[in-house]
Amino acid sequence: MNNLIILTLYLTVLLQPMTVLALQQQDPCLGPSAMHQGICVNNKLELADTELHNAYQAAIVRIKHEDQFLNRNLQHSFSKSQRAWLKYTETYCEFKGNSTGAAGGWSGVHTENCVLDMINQRITYLERVFSG
Repeated sequence: MNNLIILTLYLTVLLQPMTVLALQQQDPCLGPSAMHQGICVNNKLELADTELHNAYQAAIVRIKHEDQFLNRNLQHSFSKSQRAWLKYTETYCEFKGNSTGAAGGWSGVHTENCVLDMINQRITYLERVFSG
């Protein structure tokens, strides 16, 4: 019985680095440093920005179509709300990143992760509300 416990502990310690490596391969943003994670988050942000732009453009098409019937200049209001959302996201995530108390580049990583989360939420919102 003791040999089984020792073998289990030995294998756990031996295989743990491989588990961390496997997790890093699944999500390279789990890298060991703020620099690695920052680079990875920036790459994800580039993709998310493109997806947000596409969702926004699709929403504009839908709003223009609806505006033909409603005559309320919804496109102007929608564009104004999008600019306000962008400003809110920037300031909220800057606050959130700085308030973590993280040292070095980590506060920037927290900020960028916040922006990424907010963009993904906005994409979901735009696709649900404004998709045709």
